[in-house]
Amino acid sequence: MPADLDLEERPDQESWDATLLVTRDAQPRARLAAPYLARYDQADSSYALFQPLPDSARASSDTVRVEVQLYDEAGEPSAFMTADQLRYFDRRQRFEAQGNVHVVTADEKRLYSEHLVWDEQSRRVTTDGFVRIVTLTEQIQGYRLNADESLDTYTIARVTGQVEVEE
Repeated sequence: MPADLDLEERPDQESWDATLLVTRDAQPRARLAAPYLARYDQADSSYALFQPLPDSARASSDTVRVEVQLYDEAGEPSAFMTADQLRYFDRRQRFEAQGNVHVVTADEKRLYSEHLVWDEQSRRVTTDGFVRIVTLTEQIQGYRLNADESLDTYTIARVTGQVEVEE
């Protein structure tokens, strides 16, 4: 029985130095890249797991982070994200980034969190945990972020920080 369980946990496909381009209506939406990709296809869901190589398999010069380039509706780069690990659920058109998540938008807004969910359909970014957003005029932090993918409009609970107010 343990051998059967082990087979269920193994990926259906594996790739190294992997890149996945997500498109919609012939426009790029996201480019996901990582040193290692494992694909799991199950009856109720399928997803791709992007992550770094294990320390034992990595040379000192290897990339150790997952990288995501997001594109706006016109196909122009809109944000760049790095994380320790990322799961992409293609049927749900959603990804979940975990571990040292860092996002930089085209207009230099920066977001830091440990977990982030991006929903392609709604073009929304959410996290229930702690988040910090830094712009040229503000530095705020709090919990339960709900934002558009460009971070122009967002809500955060239990917010604290510093904001420059125009008079």
